[in-house]
Amino acid sequence: MTEVFSKYGPETEGDEPIRCVVAHPDAGGQCGQPAVGEVWALPFCEIHGREAELAYMDERNEAVGNKLEALADAENKRHDRDPGLLEALKAALAPPDVDHAIYEKAMADAYPPDELAGNIDPDILAFDYEEIGSTPYDWWCEARLMVVRFMRQAAVDAPEILDDLELLRERATVQQLLAGRDLDRRWRKTAPA
Repeated sequence: MTEVFSKYGPETEGDEPIRCVVAHPDAGGQCGQPAVGEVWALPFCEIHGREAELAYMDERNEAVGNKLEALADAENKRHDRDPGLLEALKAALAPPDVDHAIYEKAMADAYPPDELAGNIDPDILAFDYEEIGSTPYDWWCEARLMVVRFMRQAAVDAPEILDDLELLRERATVQQLLAGRDLDRRWRKTAPA
């Protein structure tokens, strides 16, 4: 497996340090901390880099798992299926799931929800939790995962758009955190057991 958060070596030390790329207003503005490594060829400080690394791993693991499942399903439906291949696909190990408690903590460390609460999307505040269906938390989780997938693809095919995608990823991450807190505050803690 390739390293996800590639740390800089001493050769990157110079007169002017490389700065962390985090810059979205929802994320508190420009980070400004010295970058210590890269994810998607973008420079991150230690705290934002750890969060970006977990975002990358979460999306990659889901993508690999989905592809393995689809391959096994397609092989199983073939008239001339290969039992050996089917067995190998079913036995293939997808990367382990990212521990979501660790990931949520890394998001909160990178983008402290208390400091960023004033940046909450108005649609989150206006949402009626009595409605059946997905919640703003679900929407922002899906949005973050989708942007991370685009970043993985852009890192290979269109690196010139990574800075813009990173701004979208930061917004989705912050809004996911804020939507989760709103969900806890207005629904989970008051909902009947």
